[in-house]
Amino acid sequence: MIFRMLLILFIGLFPASFALAHDPFANSGQANLPIIFSALLLFCFWLSYTFGAFKVWPGWPRWFIFQSAVLVITFTLFGPLDEWADTNTAAHMTQHMIMIVIIAPMWVFAQPLPQLAASTGHVILWFWRPFFRIVRYPILAASLHGLVIWF
Repeated sequence: MIFRMLLILFIGLFPASFALAHDPFANSGQANLPIIFSALLLFCFWLSYTFGAFKVWPGWPRWFIFQSAVLVITFTLFGPLDEWADTNTAAHMTQHMIMIVIIAPMWVFAQPLPQLAASTGHVILWFWRPFFRIVRYPILAASLHGLVIWF
C-alpha cells in the first residue's frame, strides 16, 4: 500500500520536473523545451479523447465541456497570459488558479475516461487505477493532494 502511494506521488511529480517547469536556470536554448513538451502532451491528450469519442460518444454536453477545457488550457498555457506570467507574479498565479479552479473541474465534469480508454486500448485504465483506489480514502487523497501542492 505504501509503495503504491509513493509510486503515485512520484508519477505526479515526475512530469513537472521532466518538463523543466518553473526552472529559473533554464538557458535560452532550453527555454522552449517545456513549451514544446506541454503542447505535445496536450495535443496527444486531445487527440486520444477525440479518437475515443468516435468509438464511445460522450454526448454533446460532455464533449462541449471537454473541448472548452482544452481551449481554456491552450489559452492559459500558450496565450498572452503565459507571456505576462514571465514577468508578472500575479499573472503566473492566475495561470495556476485557472488550472486548479476552472480546468480541472471541467475535465472532471467531462468524464473523459471512457473515451480515453476506448482510444488507448485500456492502457490508460492501468495508469489511473491506483488513483481511483486512493480516492476511496478521502483523507488520504486530500493529504496527498496537499503534499504535492506544498512541495
